[in-house]
This record gives sequence, C-alpha cells and structure tokens, in this order.
Amino acid sequence: MKPFFTREDTVWKRPNGCLHFYACPNPGEPIRETFTAMSEGLRAVPELGEQPAEHLHMTLQMLDAFTEDLADERWQAVMSDLTAVIARQPAFHATFAAPSVRPYAVEAVGDPNPRWGDLVAALRGCLSEHGLSHTLTTPPYGPHYTVAYCRGLVPDDMVRLVLEPVARPTQFLVDSVALVAVDQHRDEATYTFEVIRSWKLRPIDSSTPSSHEN
Repeated sequence: MKPFFTREDTVWKRPNGCLHFYACPNPGEPIRETFTAMSEGLRAVPELGEQPAEHLHMTLQMLDAFTEDLADERWQAVMSDLTAVIARQPAFHATFAAPSVRPYAVEAVGDPNPRWGDLVAALRGCLSEHGLSHTLTTPPYGPHYTVAYCRGLVPDDMVRLVLEPVARPTQFLVDSVALVAVDQHRDEATYTFEVIRSWKLRPIDSSTPSSHEN
C-alpha cells in the first residue's frame, strides 16, 4: 500500500473547510459497532490511519469549494432547492462487501446501486443549474467507505493478515444527505467533518420489499 495523501485529489488549496456531500449511517446502526471492531483490528499496523468511528461516511460528491464560498448567493439558492431535489430521491440500503486492501486505503466497496447513481446525479445537476459546475470534481468510483487510510509504505500482505480476521460485510440505510465541511489530518491520515446542513430523502415505502430497492 502507498500513502493516501500522495494522491493528486488530496491536494486542496488548504486542508480544512472543504465542502463535500456525505451520506452517514444513523446513530445506533449496526455498521457503527462493526466498523469500530474492524478499525481496532488494524491498530497493529502503524502505517495505517484509522478513520474515527464518529466520522464514518460515504462520499457522494467532493467539491472544489470551501466554507467561505457559502456566502455566494448561488449557494443559498442551491441549499434551498436541495430540499425538494433530495426529497424526490428514494432512501435505500447501501450494502458493502467486507473491507479489502486497496492501493491507498482499506475500503469497503458497495454493491452497484442505481439509486446511489441517481442521488449523485441529482446533486451534481442542482449545482450545475445554479452556475456552480466549476466546483464539481470527478464523482466517486462508486459507493464505498474507508476504514483506514495508508500513511506510509506497507506490504499489502501485512495488512491482509490483520484485516481478514475482522473484516465483515455491512450495510446502512441512506435516508439523508449532509453538506459537510471536511478537514484533512495529513500526519494522522484521517478526515474529520462538521455537518453544515442535511436533507431527508423520500422514505422507503414500507409496503415495498427491500429486495426491490436496487
């Protein structure tokens, strides 16, 4: 594995206050306890920076924009319109394979889900409609979350040795979207964030079997 913060997309104009859209599991969801257990299992590898459990997230869209940009009237219009835009998108369960070793991080990759893609497209469309397309970066490769970011060169097999006994598949309900201000902690190889505002998705129809979500 290679250091995560050598990637080009981690070079921001400053390491704090960068705007992102996240989906986060609700308090009490089983994924939070499972995530903590998996994270603790990786502490034997000092080259890994464990993502704090309270900052577990799935990135929907990273932006080339910062908190001071929210004073722009276009952002005020976006945040107003997102109430209706996101409410039209149905909530869904995101399901993830057990975390695995990837080139720069230990990540849990989600199953393909058209509702994830529709939600990302809706967010990008709203920003573009309000003249903020220049803030859009390349969208994530797909649904995923990160258990630990690499902060120093380490053999993949060394990480697998401690990861595989604790790695578990997971899922969580995506029923809201949060606009967050993200801080990089490059020495620790972690991210933290503060929620600026959140919006609810359309609730899952309780009469519709969950197998119909995807």
